[in-house]
Amino acid sequence: MAGFISKDRVLLRWAPENSISWQRGNRYGYSVYRRTVMRDGKVIDKPDSSLIGTFNPLSLESWKPFADSNYYAVAAEAIYGAALR
Repeated sequence: MAGFISKDRVLLRWAPENSISWQRGNRYGYSVYRRTVMRDGKVIDKPDSSLIGTFNPLSLESWKPFADSNYYAVAAEAIYGAALR
């Protein structure tokens, strides 16, 4: 996983470690939590954790407008296989 922090946002990029994680992520989505480890410039003893949301792959219908683009087509094919054609 990689994270990038700027003034007003945190960007995350991740990939599953194996094929089982890939399949589960595609089926159930990915839960993203925020963990606060510092407050007022000091490390806190008990970090706060809160669920930001659960994110799922785009539906097959949502991929279809991008099917002519190689990158989107490859990603949709990896998730939905022959159903994209």
